[in-house]
Amino acid sequence: DAPIKSKTISGFISQNKRKIMNSHWQIIDIVETSTKGTFKLIVLSGSQLIDFFVTCDSQTELVANIGCVAMVHQSYQENMNGTLTKPYPLMAIKRLVAVTHPYLEEGYDRAFLYHCGNYNKHLLALFLVETGSIENSDESVEIKGQLVPLKSKCFCWTASPGRVVTPNLANILDELVENQVTLSEVQVKHVGSVAECFSRAKSTLGKFSQRTTILLAQTSHKNL
Repeated sequence: DAPIKSKTISGFISQNKRKIMNSHWQIIDIVETSTKGTFKLIVLSGSQLIDFFVTCDSQTELVANIGCVAMVHQSYQENMNGTLTKPYPLMAIKRLVAVTHPYLEEGYDRAFLYHCGNYNKHLLALFLVETGSIENSDESVEIKGQLVPLKSKCFCWTASPGRVVTPNLANILDELVENQVTLSEVQVKHVGSVAECFSRAKSTLGKFSQRTTILLAQTSHKNL
Protein backbone atom coordinates (compact mmCIF):
# COMPACT_ATOMS: atom_id res chain seq x y z
CA ASP A 1 0.00 0.00 0.00
CA ALA A 2 1.08 3.56 -0.59
CA PRO A 3 2.28 5.39 2.54
CA ILE A 4 -0.21 7.63 4.30
CA LYS A 5 1.03 11.12 5.03
CA SER A 6 0.17 12.85 8.27
CA LYS A 7 -2.81 15.18 8.33
CA THR A 8 -3.45 18.15 10.56
CA ILE A 9 -6.73 19.01 12.22
CA SER A 10 -7.21 21.89 9.78
CA GLY A 11 -6.79 19.46 6.91
CA PHE A 12 -10.10 17.88 7.86
CA ILE A 13 -11.99 21.18 8.02
CA SER A 14 -13.47 23.04 5.06
CA GLN A 15 -11.33 25.91 3.81
CA ASN A 16 -13.93 28.60 4.44
CA LYS A 17 -13.91 27.74 8.13
CA ARG A 18 -10.17 27.34 8.57
CA LYS A 19 -9.64 30.96 9.60
CA ILE A 20 -11.04 29.98 12.98
CA MET A 21 -7.86 27.96 13.50
CA ASN A 22 -5.91 31.22 13.87
CA SER A 23 -8.03 32.56 16.73
CA HIS A 24 -8.66 31.40 20.29
CA TRP A 25 -10.94 28.38 20.08
CA GLN A 26 -11.81 25.33 22.09
CA ILE A 27 -13.40 22.01 21.20
CA ILE A 28 -16.39 21.55 23.50
CA ASP A 29 -17.64 18.20 22.27
CA ILE A 30 -17.23 15.57 19.57
CA VAL A 31 -20.43 13.89 18.36
CA GLU A 32 -20.62 10.93 15.99
CA THR A 33 -23.20 11.50 13.26
CA SER A 34 -25.41 8.99 11.46
CA THR A 35 -23.00 9.11 8.50
CA LYS A 36 -20.22 6.60 8.97
CA GLY A 37 -16.85 8.27 9.48
CA THR A 38 -18.33 11.75 9.97
CA PHE A 39 -18.12 13.55 13.31
CA LYS A 40 -19.46 16.90 14.45
CA LEU A 41 -17.01 19.03 16.44
CA ILE A 42 -18.68 21.71 18.55
CA VAL A 43 -16.18 24.56 18.88
CA LEU A 44 -16.32 27.65 21.09
CA SER A 45 -14.67 30.73 19.59
CA GLY A 46 -15.17 33.88 21.60
CA SER A 47 -18.91 33.92 22.31
CA GLN A 48 -19.82 31.83 19.26
CA LEU A 49 -20.51 28.12 19.05
CA ILE A 50 -19.47 26.76 15.67
CA ASP A 51 -20.04 23.28 14.23
CA PHE A 52 -17.31 21.60 12.22
CA PHE A 53 -18.13 18.42 10.35
CA VAL A 54 -15.05 16.22 10.12
CA THR A 55 -14.91 13.22 7.79
CA CYS A 56 -12.23 10.62 8.46
CA ASP A 57 -11.32 7.53 6.50
CA SER A 58 -11.40 4.03 7.99
CA GLN A 59 -7.74 4.28 8.99
CA THR A 60 -8.33 7.23 11.30
CA GLU A 61 -9.64 7.32 14.85
CA LEU A 62 -11.01 10.37 16.65
CA VAL A 63 -10.17 10.34 20.34
CA ALA A 64 -11.34 12.95 22.84
CA ASN A 65 -9.89 13.97 26.21
CA ILE A 66 -6.34 12.77 25.63
CA GLY A 67 -4.95 11.80 29.02
CA CYS A 68 -1.34 12.86 28.63
CA VAL A 69 -2.35 16.17 27.07
CA ALA A 70 -4.94 16.91 29.73
CA MET A 71 -2.20 16.66 32.36
CA VAL A 72 -0.70 19.87 31.03
CA HIS A 73 -3.90 21.88 31.19
CA GLN A 74 -4.99 21.51 34.78
CA SER A 75 -2.91 24.16 36.57
CA TYR A 76 -4.17 27.60 37.49
CA GLN A 77 -2.24 30.80 37.75
CA GLU A 78 -1.64 32.01 41.30
CA ASN A 79 -1.19 35.67 42.04
CA MET A 80 1.19 37.13 44.60
CA ASN A 81 -1.01 36.43 47.64
CA GLY A 82 -1.60 32.83 46.61
CA THR A 83 -5.25 33.07 45.61
CA LEU A 84 -6.43 31.45 42.41
CA THR A 85 -7.10 33.68 39.44
CA LYS A 86 -8.32 33.01 35.93
CA PRO A 87 -6.03 30.75 33.89
CA TYR A 88 -3.79 32.23 31.26
CA PRO A 89 -5.46 32.25 27.85
CA LEU A 90 -3.94 29.52 25.71
CA MET A 91 -4.16 29.26 21.96
CA ALA A 92 -6.05 26.16 20.93
CA ILE A 93 -3.95 23.12 20.29
CA LYS A 94 -2.76 23.50 16.73
CA ARG A 95 -2.37 19.86 15.94
CA LEU A 96 -1.92 16.41 17.36
CA VAL A 97 -1.10 14.21 14.42
CA ALA A 98 0.25 10.79 13.57
CA VAL A 99 2.96 9.89 11.12
CA THR A 100 3.26 6.40 9.66
CA HIS A 101 6.01 4.58 7.75
CA PRO A 102 8.21 5.29 5.84
CA TYR A 103 8.73 8.57 7.67
CA LEU A 104 9.69 6.99 10.99
CA GLU A 105 13.23 6.01 11.82
CA GLU A 106 13.75 2.27 12.12
CA GLY A 107 12.37 0.71 15.29
CA TYR A 108 9.26 2.83 15.76
CA ASP A 109 5.66 2.14 14.71
CA ARG A 110 4.25 5.66 14.82
CA ALA A 111 4.85 9.13 16.14
CA PHE A 112 2.47 11.67 17.62
CA LEU A 113 3.12 15.38 17.52
CA TYR A 114 1.54 17.61 20.17
CA HIS A 115 1.87 21.31 19.37
CA CYS A 116 0.43 24.19 21.35
CA GLY A 117 1.40 27.82 21.66
CA ASN A 118 1.09 30.69 24.10
CA TYR A 119 2.18 34.04 22.69
CA ASN A 120 5.92 33.76 21.92
CA LYS A 121 6.32 30.32 23.50
CA HIS A 122 5.61 27.00 21.88
CA LEU A 123 5.74 23.41 23.03
CA LEU A 124 6.43 20.65 20.56
CA ALA A 125 6.15 17.20 22.13
CA LEU A 126 6.94 14.30 19.87
CA PHE A 127 6.00 10.81 21.08
CA LEU A 128 7.72 7.91 19.34
CA VAL A 129 6.05 4.58 20.06
CA GLU A 130 8.54 1.73 19.79
CA THR A 131 7.96 -1.24 17.52
CA GLY A 132 6.64 -4.17 19.54
CA SER A 133 6.41 -2.15 22.75
CA ILE A 134 3.17 -3.97 23.57
CA GLU A 135 1.47 -6.99 22.03
CA ASN A 136 -1.33 -5.05 20.36
CA SER A 137 0.16 -1.74 19.36
CA ASP A 138 -3.29 -0.24 18.67
CA GLU A 139 -3.92 -0.24 22.41
CA SER A 140 -1.20 2.37 22.75
CA VAL A 141 -3.33 4.69 20.61
CA GLU A 142 -6.80 4.34 22.07
CA ILE A 143 -7.38 3.21 25.64
CA LYS A 144 -10.89 4.32 26.58
CA GLY A 145 -10.30 7.76 25.09
CA GLN A 146 -6.81 8.26 26.48
CA LEU A 147 -3.50 8.27 24.68
CA VAL A 148 -0.79 6.44 26.59
CA PRO A 149 2.37 6.26 24.50
CA LEU A 150 4.35 3.42 26.07
CA LYS A 151 8.15 3.31 25.94
CA SER A 152 8.20 6.60 24.12
CA LYS A 153 10.60 9.49 23.82
CA CYS A 154 9.60 13.09 24.30
CA PHE A 155 11.07 16.18 22.71
CA CYS A 156 10.45 19.79 23.63
CA TRP A 157 11.07 22.95 21.62
CA THR A 158 10.31 26.58 22.34
CA ALA A 159 10.59 29.69 20.25
CA SER A 160 13.30 32.15 21.19
CA PRO A 161 12.18 34.73 23.80
CA GLY A 162 10.54 37.67 22.10
CA ARG A 163 10.26 35.93 18.77
CA VAL A 164 7.01 36.63 16.92
CA VAL A 165 5.04 33.42 16.43
CA THR A 166 3.85 32.84 12.89
CA PRO A 167 1.61 30.10 11.47
CA ASN A 168 4.71 28.76 9.74
CA LEU A 169 5.95 27.37 13.04
CA ALA A 170 2.97 25.04 13.07
CA ASN A 171 4.03 23.59 9.71
CA ILE A 172 7.50 22.43 10.73
CA LEU A 173 6.73 18.73 10.90
CA ASP A 174 4.69 18.74 7.70
CA GLU A 175 7.64 20.23 5.84
CA LEU A 176 9.98 17.63 7.29
CA VAL A 177 7.64 14.83 6.29
CA GLU A 178 7.22 16.23 2.79
CA ASN A 179 11.00 16.22 2.41
CA GLN A 180 11.23 12.73 3.93
CA VAL A 181 13.53 13.91 6.69
CA THR A 182 13.89 11.22 9.35
CA LEU A 183 12.84 12.05 12.88
CA SER A 184 16.42 11.61 14.06
CA GLU A 185 17.27 14.72 12.05
CA VAL A 186 14.64 16.94 13.67
CA GLN A 187 16.50 19.68 15.52
CA VAL A 188 14.69 19.67 18.86
CA LYS A 189 15.83 19.33 22.43
CA HIS A 190 15.54 15.84 23.88
CA VAL A 191 14.23 16.08 27.44
CA GLY A 192 13.76 12.43 28.30
CA SER A 193 10.64 10.49 29.14
CA VAL A 194 7.02 11.53 28.71
CA ALA A 195 6.71 12.16 32.44
CA GLU A 196 9.81 14.36 32.40
CA CYS A 197 8.53 16.23 29.39
CA PHE A 198 5.22 17.18 30.96
CA SER A 199 6.78 17.95 34.32
CA ARG A 200 8.81 20.58 32.48
CA ALA A 201 5.86 21.89 30.50
CA LYS A 202 4.73 24.26 33.25
CA SER A 203 8.08 26.02 33.41
CA THR A 204 8.32 26.03 29.62
CA LEU A 205 4.93 27.51 28.83
CA GLY A 206 3.61 28.88 32.08
CA LYS A 207 0.34 27.49 33.40
CA PHE A 208 -2.63 26.43 31.37
CA SER A 209 -6.37 26.42 31.35
CA GLN A 210 -8.02 23.04 31.05
CA ARG A 211 -9.09 22.15 27.53
CA THR A 212 -10.48 19.31 25.51
CA THR A 213 -8.72 18.36 22.32
CA ILE A 214 -8.83 15.63 19.72
CA LEU A 215 -6.33 13.23 18.24
CA LEU A 216 -6.29 12.29 14.59
CA ALA A 217 -4.52 8.95 14.90
CA GLN A 218 -3.81 6.65 11.99
CA THR A 219 -3.40 2.96 12.66
CA SER A 220 -0.25 1.35 11.35
CA HIS A 221 -0.43 -0.41 7.99
CA LYS A 222 0.34 -3.84 9.37
CA ASN A 223 -2.85 -3.75 11.44
CA LEU A 224 -5.20 -2.76 8.60
